[in-house]
Amino acid sequence: MNNKIQYAMGFILSPDKKRVALICKNKPARLVGMLTGIGGHREQDESFIECLIREVEEEAGVITAEGEWLQFATVSTDEMYMPCYVMYSDKIDDVRTMESEKVSIFNVNDLSDLILAPLALDLVWLTIDRRKGILNLTTHQITPLKENI
Repeated sequence: MNNKIQYAMGFILSPDKKRVALICKNKPARLVGMLTGIGGHREQDESFIECLIREVEEEAGVITAEGEWLQFATVSTDEMYMPCYVMYSDKIDDVRTMESEKVSIFNVNDLSDLILAPLALDLVWLTIDRRKGILNLTTHQITPLKENI
């Protein structure tokens, strides 16, 4: 894992799992215009959860704590490693755009009509209903970590 680019990604969902906060990417080029979870690169001196907490505050203006997040999966390729976390919280209503990438709240039932980054839809479905997740594993490996989330 030392040679892989390391990221952390989180999904903030409403407690009823009907709404999700997503960010519209403007970089890297392969993701421009696509929606995905909130997150980013892990700094050398931080854990993955510390990375996520920092990124959520920087990008979405929401202050969170480690105990509010549940790691539900890990995405791994030859080039990258990314633990994925979920939070079910009314803090979704506090989400706002803080940087150049727009953060918005979407109805989960509308996600199939939107342009999501590769695997983002699968990851959202894993946070809602495990039976609907894992649609495309051709270039990535998603490892679910919790049976019932």
